[in-house]
Amino acid sequence: SDCQPDVQIQMKPTPKVVNVSQRSLYQSQNTTQNEADKSMPNRFGKTLLPTADKRPVPVVCTDYNVHKDQNDQITKLLFSIEQEEKRQEQLKQRLDVISNPEYDIELHDKEKNLKDELARCQAEYTRLEQFYKQQSLKQTELLTNKNQANNVELIRQQIRNNTQLMLKKRDKVAELDKQAQTISGRLNKFKQHIPALNNKLETGLEENDLDGLMEFLNALQVQQKQTQPQLQKSEETFKEQQKELLRMEEKLRIANSAYEKQRMNNEREISKIKEETAQLEEQREQLNAEYKQLYEKYQSILINPDK
Repeated sequence: SDCQPDVQIQMKPTPKVVNVSQRSLYQSQNTTQNEADKSMPNRFGKTLLPTADKRPVPVVCTDYNVHKDQNDQITKLLFSIEQEEKRQEQLKQRLDVISNPEYDIELHDKEKNLKDELARCQAEYTRLEQFYKQQSLKQTELLTNKNQANNVELIRQQIRNNTQLMLKKRDKVAELDKQAQTISGRLNKFKQHIPALNNKLETGLEENDLDGLMEFLNALQVQQKQTQPQLQKSEETFKEQQKELLRMEEKLRIANSAYEKQRMNNEREISKIKEETAQLEEQREQLNAEYKQLYEKYQSILINPDK
């Protein structure tokens, strides 16, 4: 064959296969045209060669690969044309839908509904933020109650310290009372000796004995005078401390009762807050998901209004 495989083939929109039966097309031309066609390449890229009667005869390429490439290119071109026609049809349908006045109303309604839904989600989110602020205030109140419980413990420690101090003072009062009883015993013993002393005075008492007796009596009186006010003051102090202890115990009892009541309320409140917080976390996650979904849908409608 005279065909060359590397010849570039120029395609036309409606290619036609040249065969031997088309020689009449060239034979019907005049001699001048035949002379002009001597150097004219045919559709397969080959120059027409003159025959013995000076008439050009087309040289037909019978290479199978060239025909196969042509058919493949034609098939691809037809497929591209078909796809382009489908796309043009889709664009036309979309244009018809968009140009419909009812579509504008429907799109406006969709946009309005989405805006309303977004506003509802934003309002719900704001409500949740307010609730979280309230929960924070409640937690602050719980911390305050905890400080109050610490104050109750401080009062208990003060009562324990006062109790120890009063016990020490009570021991001191007991010691003074013991001393007073000793003095009273000595006085009673001396009173028992008074009749004997009177008899001795009547019978005659030596001067040294009388001086010693008077000195002893004076010492007893002085000791009694010094001890009695201190003993009386200690007894009064002890009574006041007993009253103060009773007041502190009553105050502690009231504080304990209030503390226990507040502690139980706090535990119930903490459980309730934890439960509500868990529910709110779930609601917030759900609302965030809905808000994100609605926002994406809203954006997609703005970008692709036909969907």
